[in-house]
Amino acid sequence: MISTLALAAFLKERLQPFKASRPDLSHSEVMKELGKIWKSSTTSTINDQLDETLVQLRAITLSGAKRPYRPGELSHGPVIRSAQKAAR
Repeated sequence: MISTLALAAFLKERLQPFKASRPDLSHSEVMKELGKIWKSSTTSTINDQLDETLVQLRAITLSGAKRPYRPGELSHGPVIRSAQKAAR
């Protein structure tokens, strides 16, 4: 499950920029190339990205937010920093 979440985050971040940089490739070719990049990524890099995402999710849960989360809203707020300290 964790690797599926990490792959989804990886694709969300890189799919559109990669497609824009290589308009000559079909979607399946783009996915093959991104697959190669994914496989060559180090496990530690993927785990670091996942850890950051989990810290943000924990902070949202701990804050008791009554409204939907807006991306980037809490990325540098005190809730994130306190959650990061608690996770250590």
